Amino acid sequence: MIRAIAGALILVLAFAPSAWSECAWVLWAETRGLRYETVSASDTREVCERALGKQIARWKTGANVTVDDTTVNIRSEDKSGSASISSVRYVCLPDTVDPRGPKGSEDASAR
Repeated sequence: MIRAIAGALILVLAFAPSAWSECAWVLWAETRGLRYETVSASDTREVCERALGKQIARWKTGANVTVDDTTVNIRSEDKSGSASISSVRYVCLPDTVDPRGPKGSEDASAR
């Protein structure tokens, strides 16, 4: 469900770029499922997308790293040789959009 909402949000951003031309942009990194952390803030979407490209470029130099569009996959092995893959997905969003969702409790009346 949350991924569907995130997908819809990306479509809205793709079809209405001028709606946010006057606001700041935030580069987010999504890790461990849907945990988002801010990476940087920019005055324009273009500057944010350049920062996104620089983040991806930094990862490309690492061993055991693959890049799929804006997602970086890092393969690692523990001492027993078991492999695992961690992913980081980068996305630029207007500062008015917080991918973590609304702040506060989901249903304050339930208390």
